Amino acid sequence: MAGSLTLSTLSDGTNSTNATDVIRGSARAWVNYNAVSQSIRGSYNVSSVVINGTGDISVNFTTAMADTNYSWFISQQLNGTGNNDPGAASTARNLGTGSWASNSIRINVMSNTNLSQENPLVLTVVIFR
Repeated sequence: MAGSLTLSTLSDGTNSTNATDVIRGSARAWVNYNAVSQSIRGSYNVSSVVINGTGDISVNFTTAMADTNYSWFISQQLNGTGNNDPGAASTARNLGTGSWASNSIRINVMSNTNLSQENPLVLTVVIFR
């Protein structure tokens, strides 16, 4: 059965908020990805993650965004195994997007110790539109 529910306010009986704020403030896609084992650990609206090359990762959306005017948040943790980072974790020197489209975003991850591209232990990407 298809249908729609139109609400102007959402309430739990104690607190309420404008429904538009919930819709516009919710993530349209997110993923928690292990690039070393190449496995998605959790996601929403992400159909796949592709390693294009070391430290060059594409996240593909199940349902495309309306356009490319979305915002993203990207974070990562390098693991010290399989790369040249000493210790259990480090932060990226360079973490950014190579390109983005309505159906995907491409991310570049670079180690802060040897300035080479590296696959992170954990890559998190969140998209807001």
